[in-house]
Amino acid sequence: GRRLEVTASIGVAMFPYHGEDSDSLLHAAGAAMLVAKQTKRGYRVYSQDMVHGGEDWVALHHELQQAVANDELILHYQPKIDFKIDQVSGVEALVRWKHPTEGLLPPEKFIPLAERTGLIKPLTNWVLNTALRQYEEWQRAGFQLPMSVKVPTACIQDPEFPDQVAQYLEDHAVPASNFEIEIKETAVISEAEQAMECVRKLHALGFQI
Repeated sequence: GRRLEVTASIGVAMFPYHGEDSDSLLHAAGAAMLVAKQTKRGYRVYSQDMVHGGEDWVALHHELQQAVANDELILHYQPKIDFKIDQVSGVEALVRWKHPTEGLLPPEKFIPLAERTGLIKPLTNWVLNTALRQYEEWQRAGFQLPMSVKVPTACIQDPEFPDQVAQYLEDHAVPASNFEIEIKETAVISEAEQAMECVRKLHALGFQI
């Protein structure tokens, strides 16, 4: 009973001007589509000036899909220091990409791409699962440092996200109370009802927000 506005981003490639086989045509159409999405212009016809922007983006998107599947991601744990007692008071889990040719890529090189292309959910699930597994190992070794993890808007607005996180907690048998989930304010402002319900469920699991 509600009115919804549905939009689309379309990339156009034409035979034989933009490619002479299905792979090259799809590659060109994908590049044009991503430029259309980025510029919010609805549709774009492929042109050669997209070679250094759109095509690289398409290639990087495909490589990022493979990175999540092939375990090319790695977490770095940035220490938080309490200067009053001069001790490490916790860590923040930060994702990096071990790119096979570009080396170690920081999040600003691929997180915006993941957010635009829908890869952010599987990437975030990987981060949370890996962070909880690492905490489980530290716990067995006698360390119980509080850990914080950033969670993007797309996950906070996903009604299945709390159940997925609960499963990770059960798999690794670690207390949620030692974890802090960092959420951007915009995640709660947009789709507020669903976002707040997700936050309540995460808090009920024991997470600090």
